[in-house]
Amino acid sequence: MAKVHARRLEAKAKRIRSQLVALGSERVWRELIPIWRQPGWTTPAEFMLVDGVLDGILAQTQALARLQQVALRGSRAVR
Repeated sequence: MAKVHARRLEAKAKRIRSQLVALGSERVWRELIPIWRQPGWTTPAEFMLVDGVLDGILAQTQALARLQQVALRGSRAVR
């Protein structure tokens, strides 16, 4: 049973890593940043919307980093 559990956890960890790599891809950011720099691109409301979305993304990435550390510390503690 332990081997089955380990394989399941490893598979999930690999999927998480893959998703994080995709999320950190430069492709999207290279497209977004020039859009924001275009003269007249945004109104104050549009700025607030995108700024809020980016705040949410940043908060989620910080939460993921904390959760990753909890998983590491908890796994080490089991030994």
